[in-house]
Amino acid sequence: MRIFNENEIVGGLGELEEIYKVEPIGVKYTCDKCGEGEMLSTGKNNWSANPPQFEHVCSICNHKDYFFEKYPLVRFRTVQM
Repeated sequence: MRIFNENEIVGGLGELEEIYKVEPIGVKYTCDKCGEGEMLSTGKNNWSANPPQFEHVCSICNHKDYFFEKYPLVRFRTVQM
Protein backbone atom coordinates (compact mmCIF):
# COMPACT_ATOMS: atom_id res chain seq x y z
CA MET A 1 0.00 0.00 0.00
CA ARG A 2 1.37 3.41 -0.96
CA ILE A 3 1.63 6.08 1.75
CA PHE A 4 1.16 9.66 0.56
CA ASN A 5 3.29 12.45 1.95
CA GLU A 6 1.97 15.90 2.77
CA ASN A 7 3.14 17.37 -0.57
CA GLU A 8 0.96 14.89 -2.50
CA ILE A 9 -2.31 15.67 -0.72
CA VAL A 10 -4.70 17.65 -2.94
CA GLY A 11 -5.07 21.11 -1.44
CA GLY A 12 -2.15 20.53 0.93
CA LEU A 13 -2.40 20.35 4.69
CA GLY A 14 -3.30 23.09 7.08
CA GLU A 15 -0.86 24.16 9.76
CA LEU A 16 -2.51 21.99 12.44
CA GLU A 17 -3.35 18.99 10.22
CA GLU A 18 -1.32 15.81 10.15
CA ILE A 19 -1.38 12.59 8.14
CA TYR A 20 -2.04 9.22 9.76
CA LYS A 21 -2.80 5.78 8.40
CA VAL A 22 -6.23 4.15 8.83
CA GLU A 23 -7.78 0.83 7.88
CA PRO A 24 -11.46 0.21 7.13
CA ILE A 25 -13.46 -2.05 9.44
CA GLY A 26 -16.85 -3.51 8.46
CA VAL A 27 -19.58 -3.37 11.12
CA LYS A 28 -22.79 -5.42 11.01
CA TYR A 29 -25.65 -5.52 13.51
CA THR A 30 -27.07 -8.85 14.72
CA CYS A 31 -30.84 -9.07 15.23
CA ASP A 32 -31.95 -8.47 18.84
CA LYS A 33 -34.94 -10.78 18.39
CA CYS A 34 -33.59 -14.00 16.84
CA GLY A 35 -29.90 -13.45 17.61
CA GLU A 36 -28.82 -14.91 14.26
CA GLY A 37 -29.88 -12.67 11.39
CA GLU A 38 -28.17 -9.55 10.15
CA MET A 39 -30.06 -6.26 10.35
CA LEU A 40 -30.08 -4.68 6.90
CA SER A 41 -31.17 -1.17 5.94
CA THR A 42 -34.43 -1.10 3.96
CA GLY A 43 -33.86 2.39 2.57
CA LYS A 44 -36.84 3.76 4.53
CA ASN A 45 -35.98 6.58 6.90
CA ASN A 46 -37.74 8.46 9.71
CA TRP A 47 -36.59 12.01 8.98
CA SER A 48 -38.96 13.47 11.61
CA ALA A 49 -36.95 11.84 14.43
CA ASN A 50 -34.12 13.88 15.90
CA PRO A 51 -31.62 12.56 14.99
CA PRO A 52 -33.09 10.76 11.95
CA GLN A 53 -33.51 6.99 12.21
CA PHE A 54 -33.12 4.32 9.53
CA GLU A 55 -35.39 1.29 9.19
CA HIS A 56 -33.72 -2.14 9.18
CA VAL A 57 -35.09 -5.65 8.74
CA CYS A 58 -33.59 -8.95 9.91
CA SER A 59 -32.31 -11.21 7.14
CA ILE A 60 -33.77 -14.28 8.91
CA CYS A 61 -36.84 -13.47 11.03
CA ASN A 62 -37.93 -10.20 9.29
CA HIS A 63 -37.96 -8.30 12.61
CA LYS A 64 -38.02 -4.54 11.93
CA ASP A 65 -36.19 -1.93 14.00
CA TYR A 66 -34.83 1.61 13.65
CA PHE A 67 -31.22 2.68 14.21
CA PHE A 68 -29.30 5.96 14.10
CA GLU A 69 -26.88 4.48 11.53
CA LYS A 70 -27.35 2.38 8.38
CA TYR A 71 -26.01 -1.16 8.74
CA PRO A 72 -23.85 -2.68 7.49
CA LEU A 73 -21.40 0.22 7.72
CA VAL A 74 -17.70 0.96 7.50
CA ARG A 75 -15.71 2.58 10.30
CA PHE A 76 -12.01 3.36 10.37
CA ARG A 77 -9.31 2.68 12.94
CA THR A 78 -5.84 4.15 13.21
CA VAL A 79 -2.92 1.83 12.45
CA GLN A 80 0.82 2.26 12.98
CA MET A 81 2.73 3.67 10.01
